[in-house]
Order: sequence, then C-alpha cells, then structure tokens
Amino acid sequence: MKLNELHGGEVEWAVSERYNIPISDIVSFASTVSPLVPTSISSLVHRLDQLYLYPARDHVRLKETIARHQGLHDTNGIILGCGSTELIHLFSQAVVHGEAIIPVPSYSEYETAVRKCEGKPVFVEQTDDFNLDIAAIEGAISPRTNAIFLCNPNNPTGRLYDKTDLEELAKIASDREVVLVVDEAYLAFAPESKKYSMSRLVNSYPILVLNSLSKLFGVPSLRLGWGISSPTLKEILERHKIPWTISNLAVWAGEELLLDVAHQKKVKSLISSQRADLGAQLQRLKWLKVWPSDCNFFLLQILDGHLAATDVFEALVKKGIVVRDCSSIRALGNKFFRVTIRTQADNRKLVSLMKETILPTLTLHC
Repeated sequence: MKLNELHGGEVEWAVSERYNIPISDIVSFASTVSPLVPTSISSLVHRLDQLYLYPARDHVRLKETIARHQGLHDTNGIILGCGSTELIHLFSQAVVHGEAIIPVPSYSEYETAVRKCEGKPVFVEQTDDFNLDIAAIEGAISPRTNAIFLCNPNNPTGRLYDKTDLEELAKIASDREVVLVVDEAYLAFAPESKKYSMSRLVNSYPILVLNSLSKLFGVPSLRLGWGISSPTLKEILERHKIPWTISNLAVWAGEELLLDVAHQKKVKSLISSQRADLGAQLQRLKWLKVWPSDCNFFLLQILDGHLAATDVFEALVKKGIVVRDCSSIRALGNKFFRVTIRTQADNRKLVSLMKETILPTLTLHC
C-alpha cells in the first residue's frame, strides 16, 4: 500500500520500515492525537497483577465516568467499543443494509465500514469552503438510505459545522427514517465559545454520537471508544457486539483519564495557543493556503503549480517529520496535506524544515 493511502496513525510504522528510521525518532504530524501523554496513566502499573481477570461485561463505573465527562444524566444510551472504529463497523453491520451518505472529504473509515458490510456509500461533496450542503444531502436520500456519516469537527478539514445545520440534518434524518452518525472525536479541541455536542439530542432524533480516548489523551494504543444514542438504538448495536473486545487496561485507563480534568485543561490550552501560533507561521508561507481549523490540525492547500502533496511528504520524511499526504482522500487531491498541532518546539521545527526543504524546490521552478 502507498504511504499516502495509510491512516494517519499507521504511517509512522511504514515510514520507520521504509526509511530505516527508529520509530522513536519520528515526529508525527500525521497522527491526529494530543502530543501530551497524561501522567495519570502511570497508575496502571499498579494494576498489572490483575491482568489474569477477564473484563466485566457491564463496565458500570466506566460508563458513569463517560456520562460525567459528556455531561449526560444517565448511562442508558452508552455503548463501549474497542476504539470508535469498532463502533463504526458495528453500526454499519447492524444498520447499514443499503446506502449510507458520506459528505466528502471526510474520514475514510466510514466508507470502509459500509463497503465491508456490502452497503453502498453515497458521496456528497461539501461546499467550496468545506461546509455541509444540506440540500444536496437531503436530495441524496433514497428509500435505500439507512444512515448519514459526519465527523464534527471534520477530518481532514478541521471544520466545526454550524449547530443549526446539524439540527436541521437531525430533523431530516428523523423525517426520512435514517440514522445520523456524528463522530465527535475532535470536539474536545474546539473553542469553548463554539463547542456543542449532538449527544443532547439522541433521545429526540435518530442519532449516534461517537467519541474515544485516543485524540484528547494521546493514547490510541489503548483502544477505548464509546457511542451515545437512544436506548433503543443502543440495544440494536449490542445484539451485534462481540463480547470482551475491551481490555481491562483500557477500562482502567478510561476511569482514570476521564476524571483527570487538569490534564484535559492543559491539552486544550496547548492546542488553543498553538493553533494560533502555528496557523500564523504557516500563513507566512506564500505557497500555502491554510484552511481555518476548529480542532487540533490544519488542512493545507498547495498553491504552487509545480508542487504536489507527495513532494512535501517525501521532502520532510527524510528529516524524520511525517505529515498526512491527503492525495488519496476523496474530494481533495494531490494539492492537500494535513498537519497536526503539536508542541511549540515541534511546530516550529516543522515550519523551519518546510522552509529548508520546500523553498529550494520552488526556487528551481522560478
């Protein structure tokens, strides 16, 4: 598989093997997770003598912790998964028997899950500024449509959709008897003044909201995700779920990390400040268009006609820096790549190397 076709979190391993770079020496701007690992995770060491235990099936304490984290009044609609990826595939298996609408560009796993269950993805292009085209989405709904998949804020554009648009789409989904899946993996990074969650509407409309530990806490290896829906939809999904897909380590980590408010504030503060700082630095590169972001990464568009995203990727990877080449993502192409917001030192190293490695290439074409 080509490197530009890999998930952002997989590319580091492939780069390490292909370029013979130790994985610890790679600085990844491709994986969209927090650069800060919480110190509270060290508490898991004291529970390693309990690894002989099978995980419980109900996970009452963890669900209560998730409900508190999400601002929910009860746990009735919470379903757990081995990362949100399991829930994307579980939902597709249980619900998508016909068509699923996916506004693009978007996270490719939705398409993968739908096709795996022999469903048909129906792609609707977003507007020129990467907003939702509500009329086009509604027009794409057919008698065979079972679901609409959204990522909010969207990956790879970083766009937080307008609240009124999402509410309108929820009403349309209800009227047309389809389920609206809203993946809120990056919502924690959105500005507080703009942030909202569709989880408050799950008992009024056919909505499944997804989230996970991976992005905010920077621990994708632990594989813990959750879905929030009405109890009825939750029961449909539970009937298709394989038992014991969540390890005790993931459960214990979730119970600790979701209560670590101090770390969450630290991460959000870092991303907020560095979003402004890195965005300003990138905007000084005249060969780039920096698309506005409401989360922890930027979608960058190459304006120079002689340069492609793969050129940028190849130039940086030789320096141990990995960005996400977006040329394989639907509705984008070879002029787009994505960079995750990291620490100030990492971000400035990225910009410095972009100047060192890319500017000489551009000068040759002048």
